Amino acid sequence: MCTIAGVVDEGAQDLNLAIAAEVRAELARRGISVSAFERKVGWPRTYLQRRLQGDPAWKVIDLETIATELGVSADQFKQREVRAS
Repeated sequence: MCTIAGVVDEGAQDLNLAIAAEVRAELARRGISVSAFERKVGWPRTYLQRRLQGDPAWKVIDLETIATELGVSADQFKQREVRAS
């Protein structure tokens, strides 16, 4: 049996993983490792790595930090995922 909460959770997880893929791709395009980026923005070791694996979910402030540091719009991460769907 599928519940509404299960559908919402699954959709949120799909979006979370899609955003993670976009963040990973942007870092790769720039030749920046995850650990180097964590050091650059002052995040604890594995902070970004865990989010890129899908747990815990993204925080808006995290996406803003990544976008600002990379010189892109935070909306770009979600927009690419929507266009790919």
